[in-house]
Amino acid sequence: MQRIFLTSSHLSTLFMTLHARKTWKEGDNDVLIIDHFYKKESLLKLINDTAALHRWQAVFDLSIRISDDHDLQPTFKKRLTRTLKTKPLFRNVYSLLYKKQQAKANSRNEELLYPKLKPFMNGEAELNMLTETALNQALINLMPHAAVNYFEHGLSDYALSGNMLKEGGKFFCAFDKSFIKWIETNGKTANYVRPVMQDNEFEAISKDFLNNFSQLERLNSICKPGKKHALLLMQSVEQYHVTEEFWPGFLDLCLKQSGTNVTYIIKPHPFQSNNATRIIEKYFKEKGIETVILNDALFANTGIEVIFSAWKEQVSHVFSPFSSGLYYLSQLYPSANTTYCYSYRYMQKHLDRAPALFRKNFLEAEELIRKVFAEKCVEI
Repeated sequence: MQRIFLTSSHLSTLFMTLHARKTWKEGDNDVLIIDHFYKKESLLKLINDTAALHRWQAVFDLSIRISDDHDLQPTFKKRLTRTLKTKPLFRNVYSLLYKKQQAKANSRNEELLYPKLKPFMNGEAELNMLTETALNQALINLMPHAAVNYFEHGLSDYALSGNMLKEGGKFFCAFDKSFIKWIETNGKTANYVRPVMQDNEFEAISKDFLNNFSQLERLNSICKPGKKHALLLMQSVEQYHVTEEFWPGFLDLCLKQSGTNVTYIIKPHPFQSNNATRIIEKYFKEKGIETVILNDALFANTGIEVIFSAWKEQVSHVFSPFSSGLYYLSQLYPSANTTYCYSYRYMQKHLDRAPALFRKNFLEAEELIRKVFAEKCVEI
């Protein structure tokens, strides 16, 4: 079978590599494609290092490479477009222009993919993708006979997957048990949902990756014996147009849980702005709280789900407004010694400036967050 995998991040590459190597059979040709979108250099190194854990027939990097110091804060034009595209006077025009742009992009992407995939386009085939990767439609157009499966890449995928799958397609996810329960409670069938991993498989592949991680020595030195540690997972909340008061207010909530006699390990998000990190640094400095900021490009782009395997016994609290990484950690590393804290309520209070579509998607995700993802978390 020709098995095509389309990845976009470190975590999705780990999920796909884990699945590919445990389900590989004689005669399978596994191909990994890195999606045609902006990728920082360190992220591409992580993806390729992870890919080395499986015998891929080929790995094709179709990403748009950007430097590690590239600031991904939304431009004024981007913020304006997000705001206007749902307004009555602009919605239809934007939709028409977007469809035309997508048709042209799909055509270009097919031309990009065809010479690389030509040797793998005969016989039984399977496409394994994320729900919103840029090359999805081009792959489906080139291989219309292929079965289509989706791997989760974040919270929105759970809402999207059921409507996107063709008959017989599968959705591989980490919260399969609670998701199946939620689907069936709502009177629908969940026969398309599959676990992306079993028992300790993810921790095992994380350790395989870390054995060759260039920053392993520093990773193991961050949590000091005899000290209390908390982990803060930052998010790219700029897409909701939050003000600069957002992070200090959230950190006030965190300190009420952790106290001040603690070292905060801060994990930036690959797509957040540099200014957000500066705001958090200033906050902790003024409070006199010790911090370790993982702002090295390699650390910033490494999946926290992998890194945490080295710290799971030494971190008392994990904080994030509503990061999927927080929920993943609570699922992958459940422990009576670690409290996983989120605050949907706090984020909800900061949506007044958010683009209408972003606000709508966030509010519609509440039931999934509370009943599927946050079962092992505490709201602050």
